[in-house]
Amino acid sequence: MRIVSLQPGATEIIAALGLTDHLVAVSHECDHPPTIAGLPVVTGPFTAPTTASCREIDRTVTERLAVGAPLFEIDAAALATAGPDLLIVQDLCHVCGITPEHLDQALTCLPAKPQVVTVGGVTLEEVFLDILQIGQATGRTEAAESLVDDLRSRCERVRNRQSARTRRPKVVCVEWLDPFYVAGHWTPELVALAGGRAVLGTAGAPSRKVSWDDMVAAEPDVLLVMPCGFTLERTVEELRSSCPALPWDQLQAVRHGLVFALDGNAHFSRPGPRLVDGLEILEVLLAHERPPASTPPGAQLVTWLQDHIKV
Repeated sequence: MRIVSLQPGATEIIAALGLTDHLVAVSHECDHPPTIAGLPVVTGPFTAPTTASCREIDRTVTERLAVGAPLFEIDAAALATAGPDLLIVQDLCHVCGITPEHLDQALTCLPAKPQVVTVGGVTLEEVFLDILQIGQATGRTEAAESLVDDLRSRCERVRNRQSARTRRPKVVCVEWLDPFYVAGHWTPELVALAGGRAVLGTAGAPSRKVSWDDMVAAEPDVLLVMPCGFTLERTVEELRSSCPALPWDQLQAVRHGLVFALDGNAHFSRPGPRLVDGLEILEVLLAHERPPASTPPGAQLVTWLQDHIKV
């Protein structure tokens, strides 16, 4: 089987099912697991460079969408060379990656039309169903069922540990920093399983734009910063460089020292197996009512925002 995955979460699912050797090409956003390094890349962005700030990326996306310009390109020649018989694409977000509509012209360049599997889960359960769908399409049904059983069991263990919790902290999950967006889709569900209560964002609904006043009014006990597609290091850099002038002392979470930067790229942006890793990270972070002495891998306590607190 020759598989081309144009969605990072699907690429991780393919790897988890033991099918890495069947991958013949991926998208420009597919970077995990490390074993896929060196595979041909058949897509590319028309948007700002990967070093651009949240504001620069948002401006570029807004300008291109306003004139109907595409955000991504498909290298039809590279796709034809890859010669897939199975192609995986997403229809969750037209800003985040290639959608089925982008494929029509590229598919005409292929000598034989591949089977196209579309994934688009917006809740944990729907992501698990996408795993089963990929398992069925690749002849790895049992492996997919085993993987989903394990992921569900891990979620249930977290749920059971948190079931007796009486105080559930209010949590704001920031998915973009300029302008501010709060996370929707599966992220509020992860927060709830981990013992918190997501405010502003809605489970199963798209991420949405909010104002600074909205965030202040929400009075979050915990602020989680997880920009879509940003690594932990890039998130920390963005916080330091782009947001220092904000009146951070207005946020209760900042005053209490409970602000965490997270690896959104690895654990929260991608609908794949590592969402459950993100859940387990959240469970650790939301257990604290005071700034912790340490954080799990993939998370960092943000201490410098307290420098903005007026005394």
